[in-house]
Amino acid sequence: QNALAVRAAVASSQDLRDGILGAIQANASQRMADIARVLTVVSGLLLPLTVITGIYGMNFEHMPETRWRFGYGAVLGLMTAVVVGLVLVFRRLGWLRRP
Repeated sequence: QNALAVRAAVASSQDLRDGILGAIQANASQRMADIARVLTVVSGLLLPLTVITGIYGMNFEHMPETRWRFGYGAVLGLMTAVVVGLVLVFRRLGWLRRP
């Protein structure tokens, strides 16, 4: 009878250990998902700006907006509009909320 009680205590301890390990793994998975979400938002905001900057950083002679008086402001306005648009999209998707 003592052996059965010890066996039941060991099984209960194993179940408790498995539950604790499962909770720790779930917490780690949630933290990794939160980090991945933040990195996705940051890269989603910076990638379009990098593309626009890369295009206008090239030394082409036949880009009409480079000779236009308001070309620089227009490109900055375009970049601002892209960032604001993406922030609104990310907010609507719920990606900018704290976990």
